[in-house]
Amino acid sequence: MTESKRLILNITVLSFTLSFVYSFLLLMIEHSLFSNELSSPSNIVVFTAMFLILYVFHLFISWLYYMIVNKMAGSIKGKITVFYLFGLVLLLIVYMFFQVKIVWFLFLSFLILSFPLYKRG
Repeated sequence: MTESKRLILNITVLSFTLSFVYSFLLLMIEHSLFSNELSSPSNIVVFTAMFLILYVFHLFISWLYYMIVNKMAGSIKGKITVFYLFGLVLLLIVYMFFQVKIVWFLFLSFLILSFPLYKRG
């Protein structure tokens, strides 16, 4: 699979799916203002807002992955290391801003988006 096709797959399928799953998990775990009913209007608004924020986050890291893999010189292992280090720094900044430990769960996105790269390395 070419990197352009992988970028399109990451942007459309993986980013959408990961954002949906994370939004649901965040709503169930961290959001303290919702009732036990998932169908209440306030929960739908919170879910949609979290989904959109996470989708933009996943679009950004998909683009970042594409740029690191295609534009950076070096070995595959070096590229993966740079991608993961950038992810850790980005998540540290987000954690310092929100002070929510579940932010570290988002590191799985970096692992999932870069997983096919391991097959080549």
